[in-house]
Amino acid sequence: MQYDGLDRIYVGVMISFLVIAMSAFLSMRVGMFSVDVVAIALVVVLAAMAVYGKTRGLGASAGKQMDLRLNHQVLTPVNGVLFGLLLAAVLLYALFPTYYLLGGRDPGLYLVFSVHIANTGGLVLDLPVLRDLHATHGDVIRLGFPGIYSAYARGLSGDPAELIPQFMHLFPSIGAIFYQLAGLEGLVRTNAAIAVFALWSFFMVARRLAGPPTALLATLALALNAAFIWNARITLTEVLAVAFLFSGLYLLIRAFDSRSAVWAAASGAILGLALLNRVDSALNVLIILGAVGAAFFRPSDFRPVVLPLMVTYLGFSTWGFVDGYVHTFPYFYDLWMGGSLKGLVYLNYGIPVIAGLAFALRGKIPLKRVEQCSLVEGLLKGAVILLGAWILFAWSLWPVFDDGFNARAIGELAWYVTPVMFAVFLYGLWHAISMKSRNPLVIPLIVMAISVLFLFTWRPTITPDHIWAARRWTPQVIPLLILFAAVGLRVFLDKGGARLARGTAVALVVLYYVGSSLAFASPYLFQSMMADLRTGYDSVVEAIDEVGFRNGVSLSRDNPRDYQTASILTYVYGKKTVLIRDQGVDLLGSGAMDGLLFLGFDEFSSGEWFYRGSLEGRFLEKQRGQKPQSLYFRSYSTNFGRIDTAGPVIFRSVPSGGRFGSRVGVFAKEVGEVQSSGEKGVLLFGPYIPVEPGMYRVIWKGEWVDVLPEPGDVGFVDVVHGKGTEQVASARVVPAELRDGVVGEIEFVLTEAVNDLEYRYHVKDRVHVRISEVMFEEITERGHEGRE
Repeated sequence: MQYDGLDRIYVGVMISFLVIAMSAFLSMRVGMFSVDVVAIALVVVLAAMAVYGKTRGLGASAGKQMDLRLNHQVLTPVNGVLFGLLLAAVLLYALFPTYYLLGGRDPGLYLVFSVHIANTGGLVLDLPVLRDLHATHGDVIRLGFPGIYSAYARGLSGDPAELIPQFMHLFPSIGAIFYQLAGLEGLVRTNAAIAVFALWSFFMVARRLAGPPTALLATLALALNAAFIWNARITLTEVLAVAFLFSGLYLLIRAFDSRSAVWAAASGAILGLALLNRVDSALNVLIILGAVGAAFFRPSDFRPVVLPLMVTYLGFSTWGFVDGYVHTFPYFYDLWMGGSLKGLVYLNYGIPVIAGLAFALRGKIPLKRVEQCSLVEGLLKGAVILLGAWILFAWSLWPVFDDGFNARAIGELAWYVTPVMFAVFLYGLWHAISMKSRNPLVIPLIVMAISVLFLFTWRPTITPDHIWAARRWTPQVIPLLILFAAVGLRVFLDKGGARLARGTAVALVVLYYVGSSLAFASPYLFQSMMADLRTGYDSVVEAIDEVGFRNGVSLSRDNPRDYQTASILTYVYGKKTVLIRDQGVDLLGSGAMDGLLFLGFDEFSSGEWFYRGSLEGRFLEKQRGQKPQSLYFRSYSTNFGRIDTAGPVIFRSVPSGGRFGSRVGVFAKEVGEVQSSGEKGVLLFGPYIPVEPGMYRVIWKGEWVDVLPEPGDVGFVDVVHGKGTEQVASARVVPAELRDGVVGEIEFVLTEAVNDLEYRYHVKDRVHVRISEVMFEEITERGHEGRE
């Protein structure tokens, strides 16, 4: 196939994409990121390209002829379908983004990094307030956040304020562009734009391998893949990895076709730069191994193609490793000690050296060139056979004696590609080997496909809940499975005889895949997940500003329920929120932290409660060993108040908050209430709290739901301790004697400290009452305000 206008347009878009990405990254590294810097870099490069084109002698008449040729070459039915597919894909991804505004997992961290880069120009996350808090309170203050390391705690700095971001930082640099252009709404759609380029790159490789119609089918399959859809809507790096892999492969095709060192060097550079996005993109070195294998069939390709490819790949991948080592050392250290980074480094440098030596010493092998080629071909076919045996073993036998995720991985990967695709994929691989003479790129693709499928079903090395686990398969495994399955379907269809039957079989395979993928994605296919978190944060920030804490510091517990919001509030909304460890919670009652806001403030914290609320959003359920089938509400408390141990004790609590129980009531947790069922018994009891000596009052607020059975009391309330054995006081509940909105009240005196104070609300038969709040207050001059 000749190169045409579509190739020209694609190369132009690729160059623009790379300039945008790398100018964003480099300007971030020097603390000068802005959209203006990126725009200037893009204009300069495009202008340089235009000048270069002009110096090549493209005159006016030649330009008009070129325009006509381009129009004829680009405006074809296949290309029209391609651009329609890409438009539909970007709408599918961009209309339903995921607002992952939680800091405890990767998508939230990438979002935090993107916002901080956009706001500050760099990725320096240091918090000076940690310096003062640590000096005052010591180790009860957690230095940093999940995924944001403390340089002080790691022994890398003497400054408690110095923080180090996790992961690689190319993706958040790109995300910062979208944030500066369109705020949070733009940022959450970053991957929708990247996904279009990734799909286009995939198509450009597939059409050189299997022709335009087959490439369209493969691109449609990837665009509708359940895992790809999920990744294209969330702030993660997998889709960008796909874009780098297939744009690099496209350039390698051009290098092989033209035997051009320039195209080869550009290919190696892109495949190496991918490490700035994900460190496991070091597996792109498998392309080098395959390219050396291809050179056995065409030795004349080694010097102009394979050697420049190898050199630039090693150079740019080394940049990725060094950048990670310098800017996210704790992350690299942990990966190295865990073994995964060590293996990637060994592969990254070992494979080119060993493969290069093997090619250099091929003359020493006592085989003729034809025999050497036959040996390479035999090794490839043997690898396909072994891969097929591995799939059968991992699918049918391994789960019999092991119930771990590794043993289930091949079966769970099939959820995303269907079991049939494995067979079609192997069929396509086998026949692709025969294409090596007319398309040398086949060998690198085959080597990578076999290697990553085996590696990531043998040891997926990822948290095994779905759909999260599919991240391991999205960058390489799923696209390559689809690519060679499409090749297999085309080969099967082109076989002679019974074309109608073969076409029907192919159609059934395609429909099975599309139906399976859409069924898997159905819970989130037309849902924008976690969207309600935005309004929840807006309410929290507004409330914090109203109490005069615009530039103050909030505290939050260092546990999974509370730390999810701390880094988001700190870096996205500018509300510095510091985590305190469990032992630090005891300090809240000592007076040492009076005056600070406490996020996670509950009804039994000492101080003034300013805001009661929660962050809620619908997200795909987490499942292990089975497909996720629905969305569920994730909820995180955002109650906060000002710590004040010097003032009177005032606790306001909702019945369904977790500290109370009921014998004859029904809790309505969505509104925090409890309602009696009409039976006699204890409607509400709890909360078993420590209380110092003094005079106190408990007020139960709510309303009467039904007509009272008779005048007089409808039950009683009492106060006890010692596991309910020691009664402190009791009082009848007489509705006629209570104020509006109050359904019970009692005052009492404690002469000694108790550890488990309990107050109970008892009802008679046929009494229907709803309690919405329980207020416990110390009776002092200030405490009487609670009766107003």
